Amino acid sequence: MIGVNTLGLMPNGGQTGLNFAIPINNAKRILPDLLSAGSYAHPFVGIGSAEITPQIAGALNLAVQEGLLVQSVEPTSGAARAGLRGGSQPREVGSRQVAAGGDIIVNIDNQKVRRPEDFIAYLELNKKAGEVVTLTIVRESQLGEVQVTLGERPRASGRPSR
Repeated sequence: MIGVNTLGLMPNGGQTGLNFAIPINNAKRILPDLLSAGSYAHPFVGIGSAEITPQIAGALNLAVQEGLLVQSVEPTSGAARAGLRGGSQPREVGSRQVAAGGDIIVNIDNQKVRRPEDFIAYLELNKKAGEVVTLTIVRESQLGEVQVTLGERPRASGRPSR
């Protein structure tokens, strides 16, 4: 087995179509939690972020050309307890609105981060709630590291808890 089907789109009710699956190694990682607790606690840092594009880096005169510009920090999250700072200076860059002045995340556990999707994928594939990650950040043009204890991603409202 190489994956577990999660969704199939079958045009006109036929047998062929587009299917989505969770890779088997991911399924094996979360299966013990699903069996024992009936749910899986997705790892959660507690930030909102924006990808640093060349346009954003130039417009904000950033010290780096790639990474994640921290836009917001959830008040009770691991990111807040670790002292991460979100942006507080609204700026318009092209057609985007970004909050400048926050920390910039360049690595997670020594892995480069370029896009929010990279960050989330690293967490989902490698970490569990309660574990610690090391974030390499740029704050006021200075490189540093912070340790963040991962929380559990909040459940979407309107969906029953499991």
